[in-house]
Amino acid sequence: MERSVICLYLLNEVKKLMIKLSLILVLLVATSCAGYRMQSRTNPFSQYGIRSIHIPMFYNQSSLANVGSVFTKEVTKVLSGFKNLKLSQGYNNSDAVLIGIVTSSKKLREAVRTKSSNRVVNIFGEDAIGDKREDFQIPSRNSIDLALRIIVIKHPSESEIKFLQSSLGQNVKNSKIIFNEVISATEDYTLKELEPESIQVLGSQNMGVQREAKKALAVKVSRSFKDMILYAF
Repeated sequence: MERSVICLYLLNEVKKLMIKLSLILVLLVATSCAGYRMQSRTNPFSQYGIRSIHIPMFYNQSSLANVGSVFTKEVTKVLSGFKNLKLSQGYNNSDAVLIGIVTSSKKLREAVRTKSSNRVVNIFGEDAIGDKREDFQIPSRNSIDLALRIIVIKHPSESEIKFLQSSLGQNVKNSKIIFNEVISATEDYTLKELEPESIQVLGSQNMGVQREAKKALAVKVSRSFKDMILYAF
């Protein structure tokens, strides 16, 4: 009798321990997944009868060169991940067209701002007329500010596409437009410092650094677009 009581006691303790372990496991899984959410991979535009979409090269209205293609590539990559959404080559054979317009401040120095700079000491002595050359500052960290307007319109004509790409199409209202939003983003990047190498090589390296910053901006904006259509649709 005493032995059976001991066995029952041990079984109860084992059950309690198993329950505690299960709770701990659930908490660990919940904690490890904090900050993440399930995302649908289904076509977010299907409720509007859109099963195919055309994405022409984004129009660049910014003060920076060569950004339209970068943003087009990243947004296309996002939409290609959705099931039951075909990316078409031409707008005539598509249910909708996605129009992208990259914008920024009109002045380049406002679109690409200097966030910090380093003081360079003059080692060249006097200039041609005998005045002492002053020390000067060179940028060490810059920031790019860009925005992307994305418009998704059903069965547009060629004239409608051109109109929406222009500045006149910013606030247009049309029953065929199912998405019309501006997504802004900023990206900081560090410039390479002056080194005992040619200025031409250094300039090329910093152009490469800026290209990478533009790509990072495009990735940020495309991810924001993905989140927006998942929540909105």
